[in-house]
Amino acid sequence: MLLIVQKEGVLGNKERPCLQHLRYSWNICIKTQTLAATIAKLEWRLSKSDVHFVQQWSSKEILFVKFVLRKNISSLYGYNFSKKLERAQKRRNITLFLMNERVEALIPRHKCRVKWEASKDEDLPGKGAPVRTKCAKVIRAKESSLSDGIIRVKKCTQTKHVRLSLFYILSKKSFRRTRKGKRKCIYNVLDESNYGELKSSHIYQIRKDILSKSNIKDVIEKHIINKVLHENINKYNSFSYIYNDEEIYEQVRNLHKIYEQYNKLGKLPKLFGLPIVLKDNIIAKNIPTKAGSEILSNYRGSYDSTVVKKLKKHGAVIIGKTHLDEFAMGSCTGKVKNPFNEKYLSCGGSSGGSASCVGSKIMNCSVNTDTGGSIRTPAALCGCIGLKPTYGRISRYGIVPYNEKTDVVGLIVNNVYDCSILLDVLCGKDKNDLTTLKKEKKKKKFFSLRKYEHSEEFKSDVPLKGVHFGYLSEDLLRNYFADDTVCKNYAEVMKSIERLGGVLINTNIYKLIDYCYVYYLYSMTIVNSNISRLNGINYNMPNVKDETNFVSKLRSCLIGENVLTRIIGGSIISSHFQKINLHHMFLNIKEKLTRKLENIFKEVNYILLPSLPRSDNLREDIDSNLSVHNVHLPKGNVDGGNFVKNGWKSKSAENNIYTLKSSRGEHNMCRMHNMYNKYMKEVFSVVSSISGFPSIVIPTGEFTKGFNEPQSFQVVTANMNELGLLKVALVYKDRMDINKKMLENLRNTKNSACDGKGLLDLLPLGGAM
Repeated sequence: MLLIVQKEGVLGNKERPCLQHLRYSWNICIKTQTLAATIAKLEWRLSKSDVHFVQQWSSKEILFVKFVLRKNISSLYGYNFSKKLERAQKRRNITLFLMNERVEALIPRHKCRVKWEASKDEDLPGKGAPVRTKCAKVIRAKESSLSDGIIRVKKCTQTKHVRLSLFYILSKKSFRRTRKGKRKCIYNVLDESNYGELKSSHIYQIRKDILSKSNIKDVIEKHIINKVLHENINKYNSFSYIYNDEEIYEQVRNLHKIYEQYNKLGKLPKLFGLPIVLKDNIIAKNIPTKAGSEILSNYRGSYDSTVVKKLKKHGAVIIGKTHLDEFAMGSCTGKVKNPFNEKYLSCGGSSGGSASCVGSKIMNCSVNTDTGGSIRTPAALCGCIGLKPTYGRISRYGIVPYNEKTDVVGLIVNNVYDCSILLDVLCGKDKNDLTTLKKEKKKKKFFSLRKYEHSEEFKSDVPLKGVHFGYLSEDLLRNYFADDTVCKNYAEVMKSIERLGGVLINTNIYKLIDYCYVYYLYSMTIVNSNISRLNGINYNMPNVKDETNFVSKLRSCLIGENVLTRIIGGSIISSHFQKINLHHMFLNIKEKLTRKLENIFKEVNYILLPSLPRSDNLREDIDSNLSVHNVHLPKGNVDGGNFVKNGWKSKSAENNIYTLKSSRGEHNMCRMHNMYNKYMKEVFSVVSSISGFPSIVIPTGEFTKGFNEPQSFQVVTANMNELGLLKVALVYKDRMDINKKMLENLRNTKNSACDGKGLLDLLPLGGAM
């Protein structure tokens, strides 16, 4: 059956027909499979010439209806229903005339039912033969007043069986594209009854503003332009490069094009209008990529990395690039300031710039790389969520390499839902990176999280009931250099997990120190090979053909001491292991650790680990010169260098020997303390890095008393189970009220070493973290 609708013309307020001229009154019922439904009663007008064509409908000919639609139906989901309906019906030669005024209604998730019913006074031609349809139940609305031609929308109150005169159902086939677009645009859903993690999502806030404001320019100005022009955007020296006005406006113009294009289709990209920052080892076209080194100071990328392509495709706006340790090597970024303690506290490394930017709430999302803890360590020190996905989940094409066997692209964010949406966008197979894994055929992580949050399991008092968590004993933690503060925080996390229904099982993992050393030995040999390509000639350095020993002079001057140390160490290690293939040795150790973890994951779902072994993570320049410059330290239980008070180290008055109790007897603490260095800061992170298993760092909302260092913990799980990590983070943040704790700790901070007031000024309105 073909239905042709012909528009009559634009009707202003003065040209609206009176009710007495209306021959028929029709109802349009829009039914959804959700709990809510909205009924709009519309007015239709049929001329006398139309009756003939209506009568011909019984002989299965074309039905010609000439009418005026008084209102335009829009949806709370952000779709323009009228345009969708018009586009879907054009396949059946249907045109629809729409007014500018709107009536809010819900978009049907699976079906759209349009019922035409004659008024009581007049009979519709062909009424004697009702249309056969499987859908006998329809939603009817209360009578709505039609005074002055104004249509009033009311909620449905009852469901009845109705004998229909004409019942035209839009088939699934005609809505195929709409349904596909619907699934892609589920991020448009606005549900004000949810005040949990979703409300603090930055992507949600942007989408909400887009739907509530008719002018897209206002939304772009609020979320993008104002951030770039904000005077405190680089308050903590987080950025190595901020996009200039021309580069920002070029992306904004692309946003307008995307908005016009997708507005016609009724959908928007998942990351539309999201401001985001990149670590400075991710290549973007025509943008400087220094990777923290002066030897690449003049290098501008000639192409976009796969990560950047996907971000741009889905509507994200790149604001700038953040500082990192040189070539992502190291665990302490000296240039960047920690927003919780600018004077003393380190931001960690190598993604310290991104963590500082996200932790200060200047930005809410960043894309980084993780080799041995480069995402998780900074996220822990800046109170953020740091996700290291499964090895091969996200393409590394266009990333300045450090160690190809452990390099992973990950995220530092403030919100679990933002993390899930970004992960959905960035994951997938890439022909330019042979290590990438195929995308799962399961539902998107965002959908799964929303479904989980609305489930009875999540709403119960024990949302983690039946979930098994492995943990390390306190003796083993102390053997891995954990201090009192870390052990206490770890114990509190275990108690919280147990209160939420989790089952704790002791799963000790031994030889972590050995794994850490093997990881660094192998990484140094890889660095020696990778950095050799940087000769100063291939990357826009000045032409100096007449210079003798140009390459050696340039590398010694423009490459930092830390990188040179690893290059020299890699050369020595390679020559020492000439008879033994170090690569095969590393793969053998990786296989052993992976097999051991797989056996553990047969008994437990997750493994709880501390994020860092110590709570005295000071800036490198301060930590090495505390005793020389006689720096005044804050009072309290501070475990840093020679300043130890009431800690877990027990100092003997007779021989000044530090002792430590562990599961294998007493050890000389002098030897253990000397073994602890900057490489051992990642002793708990290399578990996930070597094995390739995903892990996440979750803040607890607590701070140390001395340096106001944020406390956190790490969760490791089996391959491809990032969704499980996000669920644990969602439950913990929701039930432990982490956002509120963070605000309270910041407001109660009275230590002069902490810049709490400046950080609070940068928080969003309403105190949402």
